[in-house]
Amino acid sequence: MLGHNLPLSDVIRAGTLLSGEVLRAENRDTAPARPVFEADLDHLVPPGRGIAAEPVAGMSDNPRRARLSDPELMPAVIEVIWHDLPWLREPLVGWLKRLGSDGLERVRARAAVIAGHLLRHDFDSVYRDVVKFWALSRTVNDRRCASLALAVALAADDPWLTERVDKQVADWAGSPRTPFQDSAARAYGTPVGTRDVPGTLSALQALAGRPALVPYASVAYSTAALFLAPDGAEPVAEALGRWIRSSNDNLPRHAVRTLLVLGPFAVGPELAYRPTLAQQAMNDLEREETLLLLWQRALIDPAHSGQAWQLLRQWLLAADEDEELATFLEKFGLRICVDRLLGRAVFHLRRWARQQPEARCVAQLLRPLGGP
Repeated sequence: MLGHNLPLSDVIRAGTLLSGEVLRAENRDTAPARPVFEADLDHLVPPGRGIAAEPVAGMSDNPRRARLSDPELMPAVIEVIWHDLPWLREPLVGWLKRLGSDGLERVRARAAVIAGHLLRHDFDSVYRDVVKFWALSRTVNDRRCASLALAVALAADDPWLTERVDKQVADWAGSPRTPFQDSAARAYGTPVGTRDVPGTLSALQALAGRPALVPYASVAYSTAALFLAPDGAEPVAEALGRWIRSSNDNLPRHAVRTLLVLGPFAVGPELAYRPTLAQQAMNDLEREETLLLLWQRALIDPAHSGQAWQLLRQWLLAADEDEELATFLEKFGLRICVDRLLGRAVFHLRRWARQQPEARCVAQLLRPLGGP
C-alpha cells in the first residue's frame, strides 16, 4: 500500500517514522537514536517475503523500488491493525499526519490513500483524527490529502459511504472557515465531483463567488478536472462564459486561472498542436466570444499577465504546425490585441520574433499590429 512501487529510500524513511511513533506509544519519551533499518536490505527482507529485495529483481530500477508480492492484501492488513490492535491507532494517526506533511508528493499521496482505506472501515474516527486535521490545515498539501482521502473512500462504491462523503464535502463547502472551503473545492476536482459535472459546477460557482478562495487556485484546477471528465467540456465552457461575464469580480479571476490551467491541453494525438479551448472556439461563435474575454482579462491582469503572455506564445508557436489553427489565431489575435493590450502585444510579439525569427504565426500577427 504505502510502500508499493515507491523508492526504497522512501519506504525506509517512512518505516523509521512509524517505528518512532510506535516506540513512543510504548511509553518511551523519545525514539532510540539507532536507526530502525541498519542491516543489509536482503537480510532485513528475505527474497519472496513480500518485497523485491533480491539483487536481480531490482537491478533494472533506478532508484530501487519496493514491490509487494500481493498489493491487494494491504487494505486488509490496515483494517486488522485499526480494529484488532487498538493500541496502534494513535501511532498510526500520528504517522499519517507526519507523512501528509512530507516533502515528497508521492509520499503524501500514499498517506492519503491509506487514510481513505481507513475511512471505509471507520469513517467517523478516521475523519475526526486525520482527515479533519488535514482539511483544516493552513497547508495546501494537507488539504490536498484531505480531498484525496475522501476520493479513495468514495471508490469503495458503497452507497452509505458515498452519501457520507458527499455530505462531508457539502459541509466543507458551506463552512465559513476558509480551509474547509478550499478543501471542498479540491475535492470537487476528484471523482467526488466528476460524477456529476453540472451539479459540481454549481457548487464550485458558489465557492468561487466568495472572496475567501481568491488567493487559491483550487477552483481553477477542479474546474479543469471537470472539463477533462467525460462530457465535461461543454458544461464547463458554459460556466466559464458565465463567470467571465459576472459582475462578481471573484468569478472572472477563477475563470482566468482556469484558462491558464487548461490552455496547454491539446485536443489529442490526432491534433497534437491544437489547444482544446481553441478547438471549441473554432467551431462555436459563442465559445469564441468567451475565449476572447478570457484572454483579454488574463493578459491585462497583473496577477496573471506574465503567465498568460507565455501561454499565448505557446499557442502561436503551435500554430506553425497546424494550418487551421494558424488561420484562426491570426484573426483571433487581432481581436485580442486592442486598446490597452495593443502596445503590450506589439512589445511581446517583436521580442518573440527576434528570439525565433522562423515563427511564422508570430510574424503574421505582428505585421498588421505594427510589425516587423
